[in-house]
Amino acid sequence: MTMLDLTFDQVLRVVRSLPGEQKSVLLHMLQIEETSQSPTRSELIAEWKALRASGAFDRAESLRDAYPAPHLNAIDDEELRAAIQESSTTWKRDLAELVAYDN
Repeated sequence: MTMLDLTFDQVLRVVRSLPGEQKSVLLHMLQIEETSQSPTRSELIAEWKALRASGAFDRAESLRDAYPAPHLNAIDDEELRAAIQESSTTWKRDLAELVAYDN
């Protein structure tokens, strides 16, 4: 008999017949499985809109100069944005090189 052949009532009967430790393990595994499902895009957007409407982002503090590093004092916002853009696209070049190397 496979699991697909069992009715829900039969599964409950089998679970009730398990020793306490196995029931606990089963419960834990089911809870992990339930909470490990990733939210959908629409759920994330709905949460973001709710947070935004509640003013959660109104009091956001700038991190500029929050972690002082003397060698960065001369960098203006434009240079910082350019550096961030550069680093955010570098991985694409690196990946292309790896793919080319594998072929």
